[in-house]
Amino acid sequence: MKSFLFRIVAIISASLIAANLAIGNAISELVANIFNGINSAIKFLSERLMIAIDSDRYNHASLAINQSGELMELKLLAAANRVKEDAVKTRVWTINHTIAINKIANALFFSCRWEKERIHGYFKPLVESIPGMSYMPGDDFDNRTTV
Repeated sequence: MKSFLFRIVAIISASLIAANLAIGNAISELVANIFNGINSAIKFLSERLMIAIDSDRYNHASLAINQSGELMELKLLAAANRVKEDAVKTRVWTINHTIAINKIANALFFSCRWEKERIHGYFKPLVESIPGMSYMPGDDFDNRTTV
């Protein structure tokens, strides 16, 4: 009898927990959809108001936002060139140069969505243009990547 009651309680408990999770997920999804809809409406209305108030300023701001990714990419490439110039100027490649190049490569990979092949294709000639340097790519873009 104990075994039977134990199984019944276990089955009922598992069913109640599963039902509770399903209801919770449905409520969470509904709330998220409501708030996402409200955010979309606010965005739409705000954009229309800003366009009505000053369409030139709105268009300029939109272009600036769209170009911010490209600007970041250019800043990263300029930083890589500064690392190279510093190594050429000092005639020594230090661990700090390696760390800087790795951070730039990581930013290009994660923030600018560069492919690994493109990153290696960019950094290989950059690093090998430094007298006595050779480029040894790592397997991943993380803190262990070495140049």
